[in-house]
Amino acid sequence: MSKGNSKAARARKAMFISASKSIRIRVKAQFNILKSREASWNSAVFELGKSLEKLQGMCEDYGQSFRTVVADAKLGINMNVRTAYRIIKQYENAKGLPARTVALCHSAGFDHAAARVQTKLRKLGNAKVNNMTSVELAAALKRTRTTATKSVSPKQRFLNAWKGAVEAYAAYLKSVEDKDGKMTQAEVDAAIAQTMSAFKYRGLHIVAKAA
Repeated sequence: MSKGNSKAARARKAMFISASKSIRIRVKAQFNILKSREASWNSAVFELGKSLEKLQGMCEDYGQSFRTVVADAKLGINMNVRTAYRIIKQYENAKGLPARTVALCHSAGFDHAAARVQTKLRKLGNAKVNNMTSVELAAALKRTRTTATKSVSPKQRFLNAWKGAVEAYAAYLKSVEDKDGKMTQAEVDAAIAQTMSAFKYRGLHIVAKAA
């Protein structure tokens, strides 16, 4: 490489480092959140994937290696390259889904960006999924669950079981109330979310004391 080309390459890298500072800081912060907050896994993956995709585009614009940028500790991210590409893929798989489908997946206890769930959702079709309750979608996606239960903490298994009970009861209430047209699906979903939120922050504390 000639001195002229080498100088130009250094200049491009310096410009990239300056222009990408904020997005690199954001990626690092979001990556730390992803590692520390199990409860927000879905949203954390989505936000990190979005930022990584933006950083990838900046690398292309400035002629930098994306693999080097995410893996270089000196640039502040220090992320495994395979992890970075996997998260980008999850983000790309998920970003095209309707908001209601994403919400239903979360309510049903499934990762909407998981490959098996994506395959099942495509088979079902958006129109069919849109008319489902979270309980119905959970039943349809049940076959996509992995059998590796050892990786699920006792706390999470307990929460999953409780969530299933809450959803089943909410579905029962809706079936009763629908006779009089008193309860909408949005109200059912809201009731499930409120119950789960209250239980996570209060119920688990009480159970832990009892144990």
